Amino acid sequence: HVGWHNAAGAPKLRGTPASLALLAMPRACVLVAAALGLAAARADAFGGASCPAGVSSCGLAQDTLLLQTRSERSVVQHAALERTPAPLRSSDKVFLKVPSTGKRLTIEPNGHVHTWWDHTGRWQKLTLERAAGDGEVRSGDEVYLMGWTDKRITVQGQRVHARWNHKGAWQRFVIELPGGGDGPIMPGGTVFFKAHTGKRIDAADPKAPGTVRARFTHKGSWQKFVVELAEEGSRPTSAPTPEPTPAPTPAPTPAPTPA
Repeated sequence: HVGWHNAAGAPKLRGTPASLALLAMPRACVLVAAALGLAAARADAFGGASCPAGVSSCGLAQDTLLLQTRSERSVVQHAALERTPAPLRSSDKVFLKVPSTGKRLTIEPNGHVHTWWDHTGRWQKLTLERAAGDGEVRSGDEVYLMGWTDKRITVQGQRVHARWNHKGAWQRFVIELPGGGDGPIMPGGTVFFKAHTGKRIDAADPKAPGTVRARFTHKGSWQKFVVELAEEGSRPTSAPTPEPTPAPTPAPTPAPTPA
């Protein structure tokens, strides 16, 4: 029971301590306390939180932690979007991986080309050169593949080697996306290389592991390569924007001299 007036007529509170505390609190404080209690109950219901005796705000702290975690995830996702790779360009250095075996195209010092190893070293690094010159590499472009020896991948009949530094028809390939078209070649994408003979390079024949040849016109699993970016080549730099030239200030017109 709660009494409201003492003998002198002044307000007086009596009863349980909880009742006294509740009645003594301003209305705004009561609403805040209720909100904290609701947050604590929500955390206990959904997150299994358990507050110490007499503490009703640990659920609010857990909600704050969840909001912070979501915010940190948003930052990470935004950073990942900023790191989205750009299309490959002429002069980029790449690895060519056979997806069915995980092995990479390798050039030995004597010009022998094979896919026996999965290394990502100097012998596997190729410079992608666009025959038309600098620029973004797109499906349907003609390209050269120059090895660390400065010799280029060459198709001679069905043989594939890298013994010459020529930039002729035997060294030129049409790089193709599986679906055709003229889309950009992206790091990590799957491509085919069509030689001057109309045949595509193959390196996944299970009867001849590691052997690289150009025998068929097929666009199958034996002819697939995943192009991996090893090093970015030169990138065009935008010219600085010139400062605008201010308009000349016209000379003042002298006032006429009175007669």
